[in-house]
Amino acid sequence: MFGDKLSIGDALLVSVVSILVVFLVLLAISYMIQLVAKVLDMILNKGKKEEPVKAAPAAEPVVEEEETDDSDKFILAAAAIAAYLGTDRFIVRGVRKVNDEGSWATVSRTGFLND
Repeated sequence: MFGDKLSIGDALLVSVVSILVVFLVLLAISYMIQLVAKVLDMILNKGKKEEPVKAAPAAEPVVEEEETDDSDKFILAAAAIAAYLGTDRFIVRGVRKVNDEGSWATVSRTGFLND
């Protein structure tokens, strides 16, 4: 089949078979990963029984009031920062709205918070 010269038909056949082999191996790896995940899930959740979820009572409607004082916004911002950082040892000197400048600026701000 493959002599000294390789025809276009033979080259196409080799290419198609090679691509088919690659995709079949990728499919087999995918199934193996799913199988391992299911086995580990069964092993880790072997002794745990799931309790039925109870329906939460209906929430009361919230009446929105106009805020004229910005101290509530400062308190909410401080609580959000404390929850994000996991600590309450910081000082909020001011709060200002930051325009969305893109993902690089957002990553920079969150990196600054984590330092």
